[in-house]
Amino acid sequence: MIAFTPSPDASPREWNLWELERVARDHSEDDVARAEERSYLLMYLREFAGPDGVLPADFDGLVRDAFGDVLHSAGA
Repeated sequence: MIAFTPSPDASPREWNLWELERVARDHSEDDVARAEERSYLLMYLREFAGPDGVLPADFDGLVRDAFGDVLHSAGA
């Protein structure tokens, strides 16, 4: 598997929380500790997502750090 590597000039983007939850669920058996970390993070990110599940672009760095290895599944 090839890890997601954003280009250095990649602009911050908005992420859909529901899509991130799907990706986390799909990859939960890959690394149990990482899956637990993502689960807690997603729980707290719900507070900042809009009704449509979209997170502000301010969270782009955090999302890329926590989900970078599976973002290819999230339509990155």
